[in-house]
Amino acid sequence: MDDRIIRRQRADIFFWFVSVIEVSDSKLLCDVVNTGSYAGAVLGMPLSGIMTDYAGWESCFYFYGTSHCKRKPIFLSLSITVL
Repeated sequence: MDDRIIRRQRADIFFWFVSVIEVSDSKLLCDVVNTGSYAGAVLGMPLSGIMTDYAGWESCFYFYGTSHCKRKPIFLSLSITVL
């Protein structure tokens, strides 16, 4: 994935947090957003291994694809309201 897209998504999340929550320390907010992006990768790999062992390799694609389709409209609506 292009690094510019990832930076834009993080910026959208950051600006949404700033608009919803009054945060005086922007460095803390940046740390929380960046930690969340790495936590997804750290938690996603073991979850994929467990799903592959019990339900086959196809289950990872179905699970992550379905969760992305459910989650994307929410994040799009949040980023549109910020802009």
